[in-house]
Amino acid sequence: LPVVISIHNNYDKDVRTFYKKNKKYLKYLKFLYSEKFIEKYVLSNATKIICAYRFLVPYAKRHGGRNIEVIYNRVNLSRFSPEIKPKFSFDKKAIIYVARLDPEKNHECIIKAITKLDVKLILIGNGVMLERLKSIVQELKLEEKVIFISSVSNSELGSYYNSADIFAAPIKQGGVSIPMLEAMACGLPLIISAREDNEIEDIDDAVLFTKNNPDDFKKAILKLINEPRLQEDLIQKGLAKIKMLDGLKMEEKEEEIYRNIQVSDQI
Repeated sequence: LPVVISIHNNYDKDVRTFYKKNKKYLKYLKFLYSEKFIEKYVLSNATKIICAYRFLVPYAKRHGGRNIEVIYNRVNLSRFSPEIKPKFSFDKKAIIYVARLDPEKNHECIIKAITKLDVKLILIGNGVMLERLKSIVQELKLEEKVIFISSVSNSELGSYYNSADIFAAPIKQGGVSIPMLEAMACGLPLIISAREDNEIEDIDDAVLFTKNNPDDFKKAILKLINEPRLQEDLIQKGLAKIKMLDGLKMEEKEEEIYRNIQVSDQI
């Protein structure tokens, strides 16, 4: 029988490297076992491999993967668009970051980046870092600037994106998250930490990349705020790009893969 594998994580970078750097050796050994006895077997024997973004392709190839295709995560453009009414109205610029509150998402960086900026920061997500991040906000006396929201339904999330002016993601790994695509569909310019690898994603010409530290994120935020033409350029490029990555188009592309597999299997 044909086997199709869908990959959404680069375990070499997202998991193994992360656990090793942070000295979580038991978890690192667990995923080292997975690499040698599970991942290589599964990927090398797959009929087709679907990667959720290009950052995953080298990982799949390294473990023997063939017949690899990139199909980005689906975004419902009826739920995410600049036309959706904002949830909040602020009298200053607002930054939003939607992600699990986990160490690799690096929320601490963006919190420290806004310390001396006259902005609002909306953090949507929950996770193990919640209490730690709240204590950092208190230590820096940023309670009036930072808004924590643990959970928002997908049907309402667009109104939260549209309450902000910039989406900032200081993640410690590569790839294109669903929130990045959603924010782009809502007409937000993106600031993302520069990747360590040379892998190019389809959204890159609509992104402002910066070094992954608070000072450089601060500079990038100020650059967008002070350069409206750059901000508008990124917004328009993002809106054009997201139309090419529309969820329905991605579904049709994936459906075609399965149909072709069935046809070749019958032959």
